[in-house]
Amino acid sequence: MPKATTAKSSPRARRTKAEIQPEFSAIQDEMETARESADAKADEPARVKEAEARQAVEGVTVDGVVEQISKLGLDLSRTLNGLSEKLADEVSRLATLRSAVELERKELERLHKIDVAATALDQLVQEYAKRPRPRKSRPSLTPRPHSALRTVWREKRRTHRHSA
Repeated sequence: MPKATTAKSSPRARRTKAEIQPEFSAIQDEMETARESADAKADEPARVKEAEARQAVEGVTVDGVVEQISKLGLDLSRTLNGLSEKLADEVSRLATLRSAVELERKELERLHKIDVAATALDQLVQEYAKRPRPRKSRPSLTPRPHSALRTVWREKRRTHRHSA
C-alpha cells in the first residue's frame, strides 16, 4: 500500500543551493579561524571542568537517582505532615481563643449593663433626695402604753384558758 506523500510547508522560504553555498562557506571559515586562534591554555579550564563533571557522575546509576528522589519525597511528606499537624493545632488554639474572647465580650456587656443600671439608680436616688417633701400628718405609730398591752394580753389568755 503506497503512502500518500504530503508536502509539508516549511516555515522558511526555499532557497537554492547557489544562494546557501556562500553563507555556508563563510560559516566554515569562521569556525576554522576560531579553532586556529583558540589558545590551548584557554581550553584547559573547560576540559578540566568537563572531566570533573564526568568524574562526579561516574558512579551514579538510574536506580541510585530513583532511590534518592524517593527518599527526598518521603522526607518532604514527613515534613508536610508535621506542618499539617502544627497548623491543625494552631487552628484549634485560634478557635479556643475566639471562644474565650466571645465569653469575655459577653461578660463585659453584662458588666456594662450593671454599670448603666447602677448609674441610673444613683441618679434616681439623687433626684429623690433633692425633691422637697411635703409634710403630711402621718398616723401615729407610737406603741400603746404598756399597761394597755398587758390588759389585752390577759384577756386573750383568759379566753384561751376557758376554751381549752
